[in-house]
Amino acid sequence: MTNKTNGPTAPENVLGEITRRLATIAPDEFAKPDGKIEKTDHVVGTIMDDDLKRLYTLFILTHEDTRKAVARGKTILFEILGKRIPNNPIEVLTILSKDQEGLHLLEKSQDEFLRLDRFSDLVKDLFWLQVRRRFPDLMSKPSIGIRENWVICWTEDASPHIEILDLNAMSPGFAELFGQRVH
Repeated sequence: MTNKTNGPTAPENVLGEITRRLATIAPDEFAKPDGKIEKTDHVVGTIMDDDLKRLYTLFILTHEDTRKAVARGKTILFEILGKRIPNNPIEVLTILSKDQEGLHLLEKSQDEFLRLDRFSDLVKDLFWLQVRRRFPDLMSKPSIGIRENWVICWTEDASPHIEILDLNAMSPGFAELFGQRVH
């Protein structure tokens, strides 16, 4: 964003954007969870309040924004590479290096994706944190879910979950060994 008098302007405040977008979601626009309750699900309750339904809807909308950004990036990449997509990464890089304008568009597309993806992750984390606060018994459950009719449940995690182990303090390779994403 730029401002004619002062040059670059700061993007919208994240909390301001979340608040603004939540305020625009009417009850008849709520995204409806469609997952069926599984035999392994332990039902703990149902979401009744509109604020949490709005937050879930914003989570779904931001996830869709991210998905669309990926599609735009793929379109740009295919336009640069042409109909034949090389299997060799060196060949791909060679083609990209010859099209500076296309490479610039691809980099902007990647920046847009990362911005949207991080925002979507934040909204998702806020939603699940609020669900855990609404249903305190879920706080220590590693795998929770939302099902049709706003049912909240938890499921036994197939892998052992160690709360005390701080994987972020260890080498990335060790954390990946346990299938954890290191921030």
